[in-house]
Amino acid sequence: MDLKMGYLIFAQNFHARQSCDVKKLNKLQQDYMASFLRVQLNTLKNVLSSVENSDKYNEGYFSESMHRIEKNIHRFRKVCSN
Repeated sequence: MDLKMGYLIFAQNFHARQSCDVKKLNKLQQDYMASFLRVQLNTLKNVLSSVENSDKYNEGYFSESMHRIEKNIHRFRKVCSN
């Protein structure tokens, strides 16, 4: 499965599970969310780059980075749901 197809499947599943509770965001909330997501994206890009550009696997770096992203997203979801 290519990346584009994977994204389409993710997007369809995400929209199917999305609740009807839609909130309007002000500019500050929008900036906060975008900044938060960019930080997670940059971390993922760094992990991906290290996997793609090396024939060795740094388990500590990978595990720590993924765990940090998971914790951040979990906290972010809690903040957004309140």
